[in-house]
Amino acid sequence: MQYEDYSKPFQVPFGQGSFLVIKTELFKRINGFDERYFMYMEDADLCKRVNQVSKLMYFPGATVVHKWQRGSRKNKKLFKYHIESMRYYFKKWGYKWI
Repeated sequence: MQYEDYSKPFQVPFGQGSFLVIKTELFKRINGFDERYFMYMEDADLCKRVNQVSKLMYFPGATVVHKWQRGSRKNKKLFKYHIESMRYYFKKWGYKWI
């Protein structure tokens, strides 16, 4: 999204899951999080479903500090969860697993 004007709101395909704000009505409409995810891709799935019925927006006035841990890079069990989550996401949305 390098060509977007980050001083103005615009629609995005994905918002990083450490900070998403969603109206309760919309969250209920899309049936919340898909509980088949344990972690890692549940935010991408939620964003995709939001964009099917509404608009996921970037707002320049919002600021968040996220202490990125990269847990799945450091822990084999978390890495396994990450891969399983990715496989489920791609299968659910019709992408071929490479």
